[in-house]
Amino acid sequence: MNNLSIFIALLGLTGYVLGIEVFDVEDIMGGGAKGVFNGLKVAVPNIGVNAVGQAVSKFDTALQAGALDAAYSNFAAKFKKNPANKGSKSTFKSNVLSVFEHNLNAKQGLETFTMGVNPFSDLTLDEVRAKYTGALIPNITRRDVFELMTPLRTPFGRRTVRAAAASKDWRQYGIVTPPKMQGSCGSCTDFAVTGGLESAMALYKGVRDLDLSEQELVDCPTGSGVGRCSGNWPEPIYDYMKSQGQTTEAQYRYEAKEGSCRASGKTKAAKVSNYYKTTKGDENMLKEWVSTYGVHSVVIEVNSAFQGYRSGVMNSPCSNTRYDHSVLVVGYGSENNQDYWIVKNSWDTNWGDKGYIKMARNANNLCLIADYAILPQA
Repeated sequence: MNNLSIFIALLGLTGYVLGIEVFDVEDIMGGGAKGVFNGLKVAVPNIGVNAVGQAVSKFDTALQAGALDAAYSNFAAKFKKNPANKGSKSTFKSNVLSVFEHNLNAKQGLETFTMGVNPFSDLTLDEVRAKYTGALIPNITRRDVFELMTPLRTPFGRRTVRAAAASKDWRQYGIVTPPKMQGSCGSCTDFAVTGGLESAMALYKGVRDLDLSEQELVDCPTGSGVGRCSGNWPEPIYDYMKSQGQTTEAQYRYEAKEGSCRASGKTKAAKVSNYYKTTKGDENMLKEWVSTYGVHSVVIEVNSAFQGYRSGVMNSPCSNTRYDHSVLVVGYGSENNQDYWIVKNSWDTNWGDKGYIKMARNANNLCLIADYAILPQA
C-alpha cells in the first residue's frame, strides 16, 4: 500500500477523501470476511478511470506486502481449517481478489449477485467438486422421463397440477428443515433426498422438524449407481428409502465417511411412498410441480460463482456439460425482473445466504437445474 492508503486506513475513513475513493475490504466482501482482513482498506483516485481495476490492483499489492499471511491465518481459524479440509494460501488469494472485483462491479449494478468469503475460499473449483459434491446420474437411453405413477396425492387433495402461484417459498410454510453440512464425503445426493423426504413428511403427514439420517444412506443402499462417498445416483437412494425407510440422525449419526450398515433394529421415522420425475429441462413444469406438490431434489453443475455465492440472483452460466451436485429446490420467485429458484444446499449455513442460493430461473436451464428434478412423496 502507498503512504496515502496507509494514512487513510489508519484514520479509519471510508467514502470520498480529497478525491480519493476508499474501499473497506471486509465491507465489500461481506459477512464471511469480517475479522479476516484486519480492517484493511484500499484507496484509489476517484476520477472515473477504471476505479474497480485500480482497487483490485491496490488490494493485490497489499496482500503481497504482507496482509495475505495474516488474512489466511484469520480465515483458517474462523472456518476451522485443518489438514483434511484446508486448501492453499495462493488459491485463497486468487479467490478473494475475484470476489472483491465481482462485488465492486455488483455495487455499480453490473452484477445481480454478490460473492463472499466462505469455507471454500481457499479451494479451487476442481477441489470443491472432488470433495463436496458427488452427484451422479445414469446414462438415460430409454427415456428422459420416468413413468409417472398415478394417482399422485397432493397437499391440496387434487390429482392434477394446478396453475402455479407467481411465487412459492416452502420455508414460509414451516416444512423445510435447516441446511446441513455433508463435509468432505460425496454424499450430496443423500442430503438432497433426505431434505426432500423431511419436507414431504411435514407436508403430507404433518410430521414436522424431522432430522433424518444421511449416514444411513451413505452406508446401507447397494447396487448399481451407489458410490457412497464417491457419489450416488438419486434412484437407488430413493428406492432404498421406499423399501426400507429412514431412521433419525439421533439414532444413526452422520460421520462424513463410509461405514458398515448399522440400520438393523433402529426405528424408521419416515418412508418414501413413491417418487416422480419432471420432464427433462422443462422449467415451467418444475415450477408447477414445486408450487403444487412441494420440494424437489435436482442435480446441477457447480461453477465458481456457486462456490463463492453470498446473495442475490446467481446467473453465471455453467458449461452445461456435467452433473456433479445434488441440491433441493424449495421454491421460486422474482426480484428486479429476474426469475429465480430457491435452492437449499448441503454446505452448512456459513455458505451462501445462510445455506441457500437463488439461481436464475428461465435462463436457459441454468446449470441444468431442470434436467433431473425428482419429487419425493411420503
